Amino acid sequence: MRTGKPFTVSATLREEYDSNVFTSNTNEVDSFITSIEPAILFDYPMEQTLFSFRYGFTGKFYVDRPGNDFDYGQDFTARIAHTFSPNFDIDVRNHFRFSQESQIGAGAVTQRRLGDNYVNEFSAAGTAKWTERFSTLTTYRNNYRHYVDSGLGSVNDYVENTLSNDFRLTVLPTTTAVINVTGDRIDYDTIPRSNTGVIVSVGADHYISPVWLISGRVGGEYRTYDNSIFSDQVSPYASLDTIWNYAPKSSVRFGYQHTTAVTDISTYSNAETDQISAGINHYFTPKLSLGADAAYVLAQYETRNSFVPVSDSLDENTAIFGLRASYEFSQYVTFLAGYTYSFVSSQVSSGREYDRNQVYIGVRGVY
Repeated sequence: MRTGKPFTVSATLREEYDSNVFTSNTNEVDSFITSIEPAILFDYPMEQTLFSFRYGFTGKFYVDRPGNDFDYGQDFTARIAHTFSPNFDIDVRNHFRFSQESQIGAGAVTQRRLGDNYVNEFSAAGTAKWTERFSTLTTYRNNYRHYVDSGLGSVNDYVENTLSNDFRLTVLPTTTAVINVTGDRIDYDTIPRSNTGVIVSVGADHYISPVWLISGRVGGEYRTYDNSIFSDQVSPYASLDTIWNYAPKSSVRFGYQHTTAVTDISTYSNAETDQISAGINHYFTPKLSLGADAAYVLAQYETRNSFVPVSDSLDENTAIFGLRASYEFSQYVTFLAGYTYSFVSSQVSSGREYDRNQVYIGVRGVY
């Protein structure tokens, strides 16, 4: 049975500096920013079921930004997980956010100011253990993106549905062989870029030690397009991920993925991407922690549009590097500091290029 209070209230106050608030490659505008982020978390685990809900609000005041000097965002996350038996459980989650700036993620999504947008991500995952050695993991995801500005929305509004299934066989106490089949459907609201893809991959999850896991997959991807101006394509798929929990609360991680991804460039069907990410989080004491994260994405745009005469592939490079520190002054108060550098270089258009420095210090209160 649960003990203690079922909710947590927090508020974060940060003072920030952004060297390029409009992510421009010319006439850069910098500004100091005051950010406030209140949030409430309701977490209620029971014997077989977990209910969890979180709502957060972000308000940002720009001291020197021309035009609108205030941005705000909202973030709502809900989760219900239930264990039906020792051999079967399900985990359902939903994440909704409203923001002015797209977030860095897998594929060709870069951190630039595109405009007010709504994103809703729903997922449901079911794990079934059929025998002592054989199990399956079935996952459904729905990703909805909508921009308030109709011009941006005509290119970037879409709904993506993905169904994935892992077939998992334990071959050694430390090694599990995996076959994965994933199908997805992307439907654009306006622009004729809707498409369907299937990925088939094989690989394994292996524990080098009880605290060090490595996972790898290789396979192929086949994608077809509703509009005949785009050519169907076959491309390789690969991923490699590892995490080493080398000390309590401290870990190192590395990831690589080669796949196709959604792009905001209307003249291309998608981008073939290579993404590398790495990070470390280290606790020097139970109260003091430092961390570093880095990500690099190479997006290659192959012309598969019959209306575009250029046949060469064009590259776009996106990189982000961040440092962060936190000190837990008490169980209620934590001091924060961080720095992020990001840049984009592009053969597609010089207008997509920029570099950016962001620095912050802040304090978070939790009750």
